[in-house]
Amino acid sequence: MRNPPPLPGAERPLTYLRMLYALSRGRVAEGRRDGQRLLADTTGDNSVPDPLVRAANGWADIIEGDTLGGLRALRAGLEEAGYGMKAALNMGQALEAEGDAVGAVQAYSQFIRLWDQADPELQPLVETARLGLERLGAERTN
Repeated sequence: MRNPPPLPGAERPLTYLRMLYALSRGRVAEGRRDGQRLLADTTGDNSVPDPLVRAANGWADIIEGDTLGGLRALRAGLEEAGYGMKAALNMGQALEAEGDAVGAVQAYSQFIRLWDQADPELQPLVETARLGLERLGAERTN
């Protein structure tokens, strides 16, 4: 049984989901091919912004072993796409996990600087960054 053709306007989101699925299974070449198709798309369909595709390419870099370059691409893509609020926190956590204490302290500190006065429902994220600094033995910088 064949899949039906995609609904009009659904091709780009479906290609992006295929890309993410391939990457989640470690099929980097397949994911990158879908990413190249998305970045070459000139139809004007912006249902999946190019920065999200570039972020996914950063994930592909990480899978292939370029952790630092991949994290940079992932972060830049997410920030450019407007998902930057947690990017510094996520970057701090990833760098801490990789053993880059200096980079993690910088990322955690940046997150706290940006979000220290955030609404109460966001304060648990700020506390997560503070705990990261404590684990690393760092003082918060303003």
